[in-house]
Amino acid sequence: ELCHKRAMLIHSLRTTPEAVLVVSLVAVGFTAVNLYWQRQHNRLSVKPLPSITCGDSEDCAEVLLENRGCGPMIVASFAARDHSGRACSALMGHFETLPRKITWSDECRASTVDGTAILPGCSTCLLKAHRENHGSDWEAVQETIRRKLQEITVEVHPEDIYGRKQKAYVTDLSWFGRFLDKPTYSL
Repeated sequence: ELCHKRAMLIHSLRTTPEAVLVVSLVAVGFTAVNLYWQRQHNRLSVKPLPSITCGDSEDCAEVLLENRGCGPMIVASFAARDHSGRACSALMGHFETLPRKITWSDECRASTVDGTAILPGCSTCLLKAHRENHGSDWEAVQETIRRKLQEITVEVHPEDIYGRKQKAYVTDLSWFGRFLDKPTYSL
């Protein structure tokens, strides 16, 4: 009787070509559905998040474009507009008409940032000037930079790696004017 049960078990485990085909098609179907949902998840989870970071210390003035999102950011378009409405595709374009000569850091983008890819957690320099490049004239240079930047609004149109346009990021740089034209008090 034990041999008979074993023989029945072996006979029931034999597969036919039709059964193999059905199982294979079901597996391919599950794989396709899983691939679809994985792609949907990836599209939602790799969004870029642009941010403008400003730095203004005793020795340096800088503006950085950062990607604080989870996925790479491609800058579809970038514009820096002043109060008169004049737009430049690079932030340093607004300083070309100033009478004072400013020496910019080599790590900055003098040309447009359009088409630039920025990885998550990374940044690209839009403008940077150091005290060491201007010597005793630094305070006047720094005030010139502050006065010009305080009237500029930056607009970034990012895309994700799938080419989908993301929400535009617009911010003004009025923060640079926080020390300008402030009354001084003496005791």
